[in-house]
Amino acid sequence: MAERRSRLRFAGRCGGCLGVALALAGLWGGWRGTLARSGTQLEPRAALGAAESATVHALARLEPVGGLVVVGVRPGARVEKVLVVQGDVVKVGQPLGVTEGHDVARCQLALAEARKADAICRRARERTRVALDREREDKLQRARSAMLDNIAKALKWQDDRLETQISTVPQEYRAELKRELNELKAKLDQLHIEEHKAQFEREQSRIDQQLLGRKRAQEDEALADGGTDDQLLDREIDLARATFVATTVKAPIAGTVLDIMAHSGEISSGPLLALGDLTTVAAIAEVDQADIGSVREGDAATATILGKVVPGKITRIGRLVGRNQLTNVDPRMPQDLRVVKVTIQLDRAEPAARLMNLQVEVVITPQKAQQ
Repeated sequence: MAERRSRLRFAGRCGGCLGVALALAGLWGGWRGTLARSGTQLEPRAALGAAESATVHALARLEPVGGLVVVGVRPGARVEKVLVVQGDVVKVGQPLGVTEGHDVARCQLALAEARKADAICRRARERTRVALDREREDKLQRARSAMLDNIAKALKWQDDRLETQISTVPQEYRAELKRELNELKAKLDQLHIEEHKAQFEREQSRIDQQLLGRKRAQEDEALADGGTDDQLLDREIDLARATFVATTVKAPIAGTVLDIMAHSGEISSGPLLALGDLTTVAAIAEVDQADIGSVREGDAATATILGKVVPGKITRIGRLVGRNQLTNVDPRMPQDLRVVKVTIQLDRAEPAARLMNLQVEVVITPQKAQQ
């Protein structure tokens, strides 16, 4: 019985070893099959060791050199209309869409500009009227001065004549002519009053003439364009224009519309569309921190995109180490890495421009390996 149990234990151990061996053989066969399907040739270990030590392999994500630009609108605003479709090539400042209140804002802007134009027109008419009044006043000024001088002279002559008449009446007849004399004295007093009025008007005309320049300068300042009234109207126009611009979404860069994230009639959550300049494309690689010391700006690199190898070179190496965002589909590969982002500008935009954010594999050849 003891000998039988010993044989069973030995058979179990052999079976376990055989299972492990078969599992390893299966993994090896699967790996070879994967390599065969991808077109990778198995090389001797010595050759692979030399090649792997000379290059750096990493995963990368495709994006425009200028980056992906997400154009947004105010969250909670209703999108009235999207003016572009996916694939459209747009220019800087080209309208991409409008949000609620666009038509109202446009009317408010037009109203503010109309108020400014009306104020300018009214001032222009007022300046024309004032110019005509000044011309008339200047032409009448000499006639008015001459008339006042003549009135003063006439009143002085009448005053002198009445005083002469009164003074020449003999004393013996004054009692008999008392009534007539009183009437003459009343007329004389009235002439004195009229004479004083004429002198006052002459003095008033002289002072008005002296102050005419200052008065007209004040009128010109009040009727000039660009005063405080215009400044207030300009601020109203600026406010209306800012409201109108806020309802119009414009392209911040020239590029291609890559994705539409909101549609007409929807309440926006923020993003409206994604935009990118596809004339130059880069692969943003995540290089393991253990390999980052061997790469330099200017190093040659290649990216395998949809089965095509596209050459390029490193243009920027990040300075921040972080967790990898790209993961290998092979579960046997490490998934939790510490990486540095490296920008590889590709020599050709195609075929990279077809699919932004596509995950690709890159191979970097450090300068030491090139030498």
